[in-house]
Amino acid sequence: MKNSLPKGYWSRPATMDDLKAAVEMFNVDARQTVGIGKFILQEVGSDWQTPGFNLDTDTQIVLSPDGNICGYYEVWDLEPHVSINCWGRVHPEHTNLGLVKYLLEWAHNRALQAIPKAPFEARVTMQCTAICLNQAAQDLFQDAGMQSFSACWARNWLDRSPRLRSRRTIPRSRRRWMGRGTSITSLSAGCHSGELWSPNV
Repeated sequence: MKNSLPKGYWSRPATMDDLKAAVEMFNVDARQTVGIGKFILQEVGSDWQTPGFNLDTDTQIVLSPDGNICGYYEVWDLEPHVSINCWGRVHPEHTNLGLVKYLLEWAHNRALQAIPKAPFEARVTMQCTAICLNQAAQDLFQDAGMQSFSACWARNWLDRSPRLRSRRTIPRSRRRWMGRGTSITSLSAGCHSGELWSPNV
């Protein structure tokens, strides 16, 4: 990992025991960003138990020195492993500490593991989401070297076939969150009410 966590912070995979605290953190960020907490405990819990999604390998939480969850990222690497959706949040009181950069690097490294599992001649892409009101997140994606073309931001690791899609690229509770005023930051084609972004890898 090129990026590291501040002194006293540490990371590990999420467990079901973290569900309540994680959802509370998501809603703190949501209220800060859009004025309302829209994440529901049961929906996120259902997403975490989706077949093919493994908390131990597909999530990473960051804990503050006092042991509270202050950052989270998840990677959805579902069959056929061609559209890898990454999503995360950082507690507003822990921004500008490098947590997002650390988690984004972790998500990128995890998403790269999809390439050997994808069908031959498939286009493998990584997608990351950000609310359009969160300018700091969008600036971070740009600072990470993301590139744009036309109305979308995108780049593919392997450009073979654009037709294959994972059966679920955006979890249910995140789809509920995304409506008007949402921009999708992604490497893949297929805009969803917004823009596409990609790491410059």
